[in-house]
Amino acid sequence: MIVDLYMTREAWLKGRGDPTAIGASEAAAALGVSPFMSGWDLYERKVNGIHVTHDSAVLSRGQRWEGMVISEYAEVSGHRVVSPGAHFGKPGALVTLANEAFPWLRASPDAFAYEGSTLGHVEAKTSLHRDGWSPDAGVVIERWTDEAAALLPAAYAVQAYCQLAVSELPWNDVCALVPEGGWLG
Repeated sequence: MIVDLYMTREAWLKGRGDPTAIGASEAAAALGVSPFMSGWDLYERKVNGIHVTHDSAVLSRGQRWEGMVISEYAEVSGHRVVSPGAHFGKPGALVTLANEAFPWLRASPDAFAYEGSTLGHVEAKTSLHRDGWSPDAGVVIERWTDEAAALLPAAYAVQAYCQLAVSELPWNDVCALVPEGGWLG
């Protein structure tokens, strides 16, 4: 595994901007299932360096709430959660991973967790619109069997599978803060 560590968000964003690589969160655009970025937006980003941001308020909120979502996940799951930087010996560092077999595919994990002694990914999401999480939007679930698992949007499933391919870890828990019947209610 190829591990890149960044001490600032700016350096991490620059590292993620490599035009020869596709990040796990960009893969859904390449497959045409991203609600956040079209295939054309991805092409413009990679070939011409043009970044189209459809809703920076949504992205900003997700970044602010990520830590809370991961803390809630740790409490509910009982798993020991560790930040990617700490896992690789640099607490506070942001991490980008690549696999030597296909170094063009990258992943930036939100967190890792131990289920017993087995390490896996944790991907944190937030949404103010429950309809994005409905079975009508397309669902790919293999590991989970309870009803909540059937709500995972296709774009997030693609991201989770890419993260697994890059890291070769055995599991990825996608945890989300999604309102039920109103504002976080």
